[in-house]
Amino acid sequence: IQLEQFGLVEKIPHKGTRVVNKTDDEIRELIIIRSQLEELAALLASENMDAGDFRNLDAIERKILSAVNKNQYFELIKHDLEYHKYIWGKSGNSTLEKLLEQVTVPIFAVMGIKHSTRDQALKNVVASHSRITVAIASRDRDKIESAYKADMEESYGIYF
Repeated sequence: IQLEQFGLVEKIPHKGTRVVNKTDDEIRELIIIRSQLEELAALLASENMDAGDFRNLDAIERKILSAVNKNQYFELIKHDLEYHKYIWGKSGNSTLEKLLEQVTVPIFAVMGIKHSTRDQALKNVVASHSRITVAIASRDRDKIESAYKADMEESYGIYF
């Protein structure tokens, strides 16, 4: 049911369920929406996060690094989503958190499939998360916006 809610599968009456293919244009649209919502969530989260929260983000970053070092694409996606969900949760805005999940899960699903079918270096994923964490800790709007812009360009440049 959750996969259907995220638009990843559709039920066909009397036939079953099939995976929905997202076009590059649909993914591009989702990325544009995500980038704006995620910056907002990070700005709100920066006002609510304390030292313990940054330790938690660091721990998730270590899981991401471990997955990258082992070329475990699906583990990487899982921990990457965990990292972002943590920030969304700290925004204090449950509606924003739900919207981001609806927009982001299909992107991660598609990217997970694309990454898993290529021999692609994933080291930049770790650097972008560290940059985001530092920016949020600074509580500086310009640094947060810059970190997210760089992350989106590095992660999704193939769509633009």
